[in-house]
Amino acid sequence: MVGVTTAHYWSAILRKIRRQAGLSQGGLADLLRTDQPTISRWERRLFVPSPAFQRLIESIATEFGVATLHDVAAVVMHSPFPMILVSQEMMVIAASASSGFEADRTTIDQTPEEERAFLRKFSEEVAASGFWEQRIEKFDYEFCLGDERRKAVLVPVVMQGSVYALVQKA
Repeated sequence: MVGVTTAHYWSAILRKIRRQAGLSQGGLADLLRTDQPTISRWERRLFVPSPAFQRLIESIATEFGVATLHDVAAVVMHSPFPMILVSQEMMVIAASASSGFEADRTTIDQTPEEERAFLRKFSEEVAASGFWEQRIEKFDYEFCLGDERRKAVLVPVVMQGSVYALVQKA
């Protein structure tokens, strides 16, 4: 899985692992082969773990039965349907092969120039709908590009207190 840059997510998952496993920051530091001040900085959202530590944290979370974004990303990446998992900052966390998107890049960077104005307007509509605050259960959208009509649905995925959008082409 790609690196998740949301400090809130990593802070929450580390705290949940510690609660579930009954560990102190020092105990978790030992498991992660780092030191207690580093765990403290991650939990206080001062820094985000490096991708190598993110993979290790995800692995340890799984051992202790803590659900992770990696679990959702695996479903997305193996879907035969066009699907992406996106952060509120529009960073692609995971993408199916048929989606045409790549992880670790923003959706705007991967959208053809002629569709970018629509994507910006769409992003504003999603935000205005209350999607990111979980005030709606899903967000359907449709737009026309020339004679082609495109449809998709966004479903919020809440993981460790952060909201992500699971987007599937309809």
